[in-house]
Amino acid sequence: MSLILTEAQLVQVFAHIRAEVPNEACGLLAGVAGRVTRILPAANVAENPAVEYLMDPHDQLRHFRTIEEQGLELLGIYHSHPTSPAYPSLTDLSMACYPEAVYVIVSLMKSDAPTLRAFRIVDREVSEVGFRVVPPTAELALSICVSSRKSGETSGAPTASGALLPQYCDHKSAKNLVDKSSFL
Repeated sequence: MSLILTEAQLVQVFAHIRAEVPNEACGLLAGVAGRVTRILPAANVAENPAVEYLMDPHDQLRHFRTIEEQGLELLGIYHSHPTSPAYPSLTDLSMACYPEAVYVIVSLMKSDAPTLRAFRIVDREVSEVGFRVVPPTAELALSICVSSRKSGETSGAPTASGALLPQYCDHKSAKNLVDKSSFL
């Protein structure tokens, strides 16, 4: 599964991460069918937060409740590496206990140009996962697709992601709203 984030969500994640420097920041990504709809920042309560993260258990429980109450899925867990590359560390590998989640790591080694990479970590095995950042004009089409999928509608044109466009939103019109990144 690849992740789809909007530019605004990416800005929100970067703002949270920059606010926590020199410490690592962390949080959850929630949504439906790979499409992130909620950024859920959390406090890092690790003993050495400059080089590791441990999500505050109260934040984590509150966020899991929000995800469940809103009918969303845990899509990803994000955290930062303030001084190291955007690749899972040995600590990240040992702490990865959500194989269904995508682990998003943002490196601030070049503070003016953060690097974001996404990974699946299962039994300490790492595989890179695709992600796409869509422009604001695509947000309407994405929200229609996600709303249609969440509500269980079965009519309309299927998209490449498996979401269904409702009857009132034809495939061609939605495609015109989305950049040419082949979301539809």
